[in-house]
Formats: sequence, C-alpha cells, structure tokens
Amino acid sequence: MAYRVSITTVLLVALISIPINSTAQSVTVFGPNSDARECSFAAKAASKFDLIARDKLKYCTIALEDRKLKRRDRAATYINRGILQMVLEHYQDALSDYHSAMDLMPKLPEAYVGRGNFYFIENEYERAIADYSKALELNLSKDYLAHFNLGMAYEKLNEYGTAEVNYRRALELLPEWDLAQRHLDRLLANNKIRVSIECAMAGTATAGVGCVNN
Repeated sequence: MAYRVSITTVLLVALISIPINSTAQSVTVFGPNSDARECSFAAKAASKFDLIARDKLKYCTIALEDRKLKRRDRAATYINRGILQMVLEHYQDALSDYHSAMDLMPKLPEAYVGRGNFYFIENEYERAIADYSKALELNLSKDYLAHFNLGMAYEKLNEYGTAEVNYRRALELLPEWDLAQRHLDRLLANNKIRVSIECAMAGTATAGVGCVNN
C-alpha cells in the first residue's frame, strides 16, 4: 500500500519564518556615554522584538563620534548599531559595523553572531555556520542563540541531523524556549513527511524512520 501525503499537510509544517535579528545578541555599554547606552538599549529591544524606532540609530552614530569612548564600548556600539542596521535592512552598513567591531576587538563573540546573521540573510549558510561556531568558541554568553542559529543554517543546507542536534542543544541550554521547540517539532514532522513521500514514491510503507516492502 502506497501512502499519499496531502500538500496541505506539507504546508502546515512549512518552515517557521522568524526575523533573524531576533537571534542576535546586543552588547551592554557600561561607560558614561549616554548616547552609547541609548544605542545599547535600542539594540537590545531590536534583537528581542525585531523593532526599532528609526531615530534611535542616531544615538549610535553620535556615540561613535566621541573620541573619549573607550575601546570596548566603541566595539560594542558598532555591534549594536549593526543590529539596528540589520532591522532597517541596511545590510551592507551592518556588515561594515560588524567588521569595525572585529577590528577593535577580534574576540568579541557578539560581532560574529551579527555577521553570521548577515550571511544567513544572504543565503551564505556555510559562512554563517563558521561565524556562529566562532562565537561559541569565544564563549558567547547567550550560547543558546548560536546553537539555534546553527540549527537554522544547517537545515537550510538540508543537513537535518545536525540541525536537530543544535536545536536540541539550544533547548538544553534554555529549557522551555518556545521558538526552539517549535523549530524542532517542525523539523521532526517534516522528516516524517519526507520519509512518507520517499516511501510512497517507492511503493512501500513507512516503518520508523525508513521504508518497508508491502
């Protein structure tokens, strides 16, 4: 008996679309520059809600014009402005900001998450994976974000097993994270559908994760 898979079923478990910027990590500014702190607050809101008031970008730029801004806060402000630029879809400007941050502090992991998100949006998934992995090597504080992003990138490359491993790792690090759970559930459901389609085309029935002869 061959199994038929409804196209409606496939559509119901289609890839969950989320703003990639919601998996970026902003950098807190500790120095006295109020514009840099305002930029930091705006980037935190943007990375959490994918929202930005356009006038917030100016605080980042004003802060970067301050010659007294400390090196670490300057690098952080470049990253935070990069996040805002991504939300505004100023992708090349965002990439330039991430590179500026890396030039100042090559071991600041948040810059690699940001640049990885740029590569993800540009469909350069191997380069995104390299940057997310680098962020983990540099001890990204919110490491679950990098694992989640890795899951999405590997899934785009049809490396479903590795994607599943990373989604599960993200959930281990941040239990009950609804977004990661939904991506994992959808991935597993799609895996079953793929097997069902392959079995149907081969004229066999499904059994576990494979096909068996009728």
